[in-house]
Amino acid sequence: MEQISKNIFIENKTRGCNPGFVVTSKGIVLIDLPVDVDIAKRWKEEILQHGEILFIINTEHHMDHIFNNSLFDANIIAHQLTRDTIATMTLSFIEARTKVLYNDPFHIPEGHRLRLPNITYTER
Repeated sequence: MEQISKNIFIENKTRGCNPGFVVTSKGIVLIDLPVDVDIAKRWKEEILQHGEILFIINTEHHMDHIFNNSLFDANIIAHQLTRDTIATMTLSFIEARTKVLYNDPFHIPEGHRLRLPNITYTER
């Protein structure tokens, strides 16, 4: 994890998206999440040292942004179309898609689930 300013951190050494978080006076706002479960769990432990996680922002529906929503206990914010698209996904779809995208076996832990955004917006 790299600190790019006093309150902004990014992760740019994982496959998929480059998640990050912002430390505010009220708590932490996550922007997307690491796609690998073990990395997301370690990331969570490190983030919690900075405060309570208040929100996750899913910037899009791709699995490398949303796959580990369920590992975090926070409100999830996304565009309504992002939520609608996530709602059509299954774990088997994601597993098949990752084989195509990464040419690499993707481990989905037993009991893992997708978690939909619970705060949405419809405008730009």
